Amino acid sequence: MSASVESLPTTLAVLNRIFAREKVSYLQYLQDAWVWTDADGRAVWKEISRMIQEEQKMLQRLAELIVRRKGILAKAGFDERFSDSHFVALAHLMPRLVAYQRWLIAELEKDLAQLEDAEASALGRELLEMKKRHLALLEELQQRYGAKPSPAKPSAA
Repeated sequence: MSASVESLPTTLAVLNRIFAREKVSYLQYLQDAWVWTDADGRAVWKEISRMIQEEQKMLQRLAELIVRRKGILAKAGFDERFSDSHFVALAHLMPRLVAYQRWLIAELEKDLAQLEDAEASALGRELLEMKKRHLALLEELQQRYGAKPSPAKPSAA
């Protein structure tokens, strides 16, 4: 089913809102951040890197749909609050990453409720399912690796 002329501008606005938000997500930011990991964390970081790549592929598909519909891709910048994520232990970042992923899912669900276009809705639902899978994996990784207790400090004698 093709989009009606009346719903196309709304569809493009919603798709661009999703695109801009996902393009500058915390997960995407962390790709270029200097995150510290120990030996156990390397496997966790590898899983997170796979999620980043999968989300980038979905962003590409979303961008292609917007451009095919004669839309112009929205510009967006990373949240300044992300800049404190460099040279920080991965275990410390996990709770923030999980919370941000939950927020992204809630925002995406709101946007999907506004889409009447079948093709855009299908891609949006696919994105939502991927985000939910990633949230479940992030929660599992956080349980397994996140928030490790710090070693006891020696007492002053």
